[in-house]
Amino acid sequence: MLGRIVVLPEYRGRGCGRLAVEAAERWARDLGFQTSALESRVEKTGFYQRLGYHVTDGTVIHGETFDCVRMEKQM
Repeated sequence: MLGRIVVLPEYRGRGCGRLAVEAAERWARDLGFQTSALESRVEKTGFYQRLGYHVTDGTVIHGETFDCVRMEKQM
């Protein structure tokens, strides 16, 4: 499960987040994992969808600071 992937505002839009997710996925695959899961902020799901993730069931997880949905990707 990937968690807390955050890019500072001044570095957004440069591919840093994509590179971080792809590196974590490579590492997980090397360890034998076949599925990657994460909880995305509701407003950031498009970023993960572009990387191949899909919302699993649409249930919103209400946190103290923001709401999330569970997403997964078969690697």
